[in-house]
Amino acid sequence: MTEHIREVFWLTDHNKNEMLYISPGYEEIWGRTCESLYASPRSWLDSIHPEDRMKVLDAALQKQVNGLYDEEYRIVRPEGTIRWIWDRAFPIHDASGAVYRIAGIAEDITVRKLAEDEVLKLNEDLEQRVQRRTRDLEAVVRELKREITERQRIEQVLRETEEGFRCLAEATFEAITVTENGKVLHANHRFAEMFGYGLEKLIGMPSIDFHPPEHRDRVMQMNLSRDQSTYTAMCLRKDGSTFFAEIRG
Repeated sequence: MTEHIREVFWLTDHNKNEMLYISPGYEEIWGRTCESLYASPRSWLDSIHPEDRMKVLDAALQKQVNGLYDEEYRIVRPEGTIRWIWDRAFPIHDASGAVYRIAGIAEDITVRKLAEDEVLKLNEDLEQRVQRRTRDLEAVVRELKREITERQRIEQVLRETEEGFRCLAEATFEAITVTENGKVLHANHRFAEMFGYGLEKLIGMPSIDFHPPEHRDRVMQMNLSRDQSTYTAMCLRKDGSTFFAEIRG
């Protein structure tokens, strides 16, 4: 489930005016509550280091809608400490093909960035001894190039595929669906297993059908309420059995 992974999974409307979902890892990494971000989506921008803020904002506006958004930047936590973030985003299209959601995943890469700084310092020392250790240095360079090429290959696949969002959803143990006008547009395998349907059968189903008839009025009211983004409701499997689940977004 997204509550138990290190990365932060997020979902916004295409205009970036509303934060539709943010996983609990946000509170650990950013040092701010999820509720504060729901109440003020701009606080995400305000938390970015001033030297990185405009670069990130320009990239978000220009690249997120076409799946090319892939940024590393610094944030400043409330107590003043700085962390490095690796942030990626992918568009979600509605039935007509228009972008109506942006999904993304952010990761704390502070340890890696500090390690890279240390590597740079070590490289400066290596350059002073290059004449005595040429063969060893060449081996290090080859390994670094191999690692960089592999990372670039993986990132290129993520940028070019419309399956980016599905990859993110399937990487978690949480049951995830994306709906439009009350009907399922996307669902991950965990959701299908939980409710006992095949993935193809889920597409187009009314989301309210996943609850017993006597609970549907309450679920619809909770979905329409702006005061509560998380609530517990009874759910209905294909075989008629029921269970309680925590619903977000």
